[in-house]
Amino acid sequence: MIHSPATVVAAFLVAGGLFGGVTAWTYSVGYEPDADSVEAEHVTLFDTAGLKDAKLLADGTGIYRHGLQFLVRSQSRSDGWTKAEAILAALTVCRGRATTDQVTISATTYTIHNASQQGPTFSLGLDGAKRRTTHSLNFLMSIT
Repeated sequence: MIHSPATVVAAFLVAGGLFGGVTAWTYSVGYEPDADSVEAEHVTLFDTAGLKDAKLLADGTGIYRHGLQFLVRSQSRSDGWTKAEAILAALTVCRGRATTDQVTISATTYTIHNASQQGPTFSLGLDGAKRRTTHSLNFLMSIT
């Protein structure tokens, strides 16, 4: 892969209208900004540890599931939970279909074959003085 799994999934969800673009939700990949100019409604995607599932007998190609974490930050606990559940709904229906489960970044096309949530959506509580809620979702994902 030329792009990180988090970058690929962010592009996929932006294309699906979940954040970025005209929505009130901003996003970042690999870091969580905390400047006053950053909106409270923010999703951060991180690449995390993945899993080597198997290898193809024909040529030894490894089959990997990439680890991905989402941190969903919001002023309102219910808005954060709703956004986390929308991300879950958008990813768990991916089955490697060419028409709906692909995204292209800089002329490279990626297909999301599977997204397995690793445990329930988890509330991390409130952050410091800004009193924003954060929810965490963790996935293992097959992307080619």
